[in-house]
Amino acid sequence: MILNCTPHQLNVHTGGQVLTLPPSGVIPRLVPCRTARPETEGIETVHTELGSVQGLPDPVEGTFLIVSALVLGACPEREDLRSPGEAVRDASGVIVGCKGLCS
Repeated sequence: MILNCTPHQLNVHTGGQVLTLPPSGVIPRLVPCRTARPETEGIETVHTELGSVQGLPDPVEGTFLIVSALVLGACPEREDLRSPGEAVRDASGVIVGCKGLCS
């Protein structure tokens, strides 16, 4: 089973076929952590670090979760996570899908 945990429909192009996956309504996200706010020549800057992942379901055997590349990168121990592959664009340059999935 594949669960699309992104906020939009995914059209996954693979092997000459297109698999359309509707959004599941489950959207795991990285919550940023605010760090120090140093001033540089009178300009205040805010440095942020990526924090913890929130809203990520526990693994279920036989189920893959499609998540953002940021969530995938933040959870290297999770073998059930995938993210959309390279973007597929139409003639106008609009993203219409992805080429496979990344793990």
